[in-house]
Order: sequence, then structure tokens, then C-alpha cells
Amino acid sequence: MRRLLPAMNEVNAALDSLNRYRNTPGGTLRLNVPVSAARLVLPALVPEFIRRYPNIQLEIVAGK
Repeated sequence: MRRLLPAMNEVNAALDSLNRYRNTPGGTLRLNVPVSAARLVLPALVPEFIRRYPNIQLEIVAGK
């Protein structure tokens, strides 16, 4: 049983890592926003969003 304990600990650690990854949002978020929002609102919000969600890529399209 003693010899199995380290292996079981490794399996548990791997499962914990998978569960954390599964709970982490990821992918591409596409935003279509007015030019004014792209200039005035997004600069204040995007840095914090990127910090909180590093696995999400933003695609921003600014138009009328």
C-alpha cells in the first residue's frame, strides 16, 4: 500500500489539474461595438478582462 500512495497522489494531482482547466473559460470572444465604445469604454475594461481570462482571445470589430 505504501508503494501505491505516491502514484495515487500523482493521479489525484492530475485530476485536480484537469478539473481546474475544465473550469477555466477559453476560446474566442467576438465583440461588435460602436467606434465610440471601442475608443471610450473598452480601453478601461480590456486589460482587466485579459488578466482575469488569459485563455480568451478577443476579436473586436468597431463600426457604426
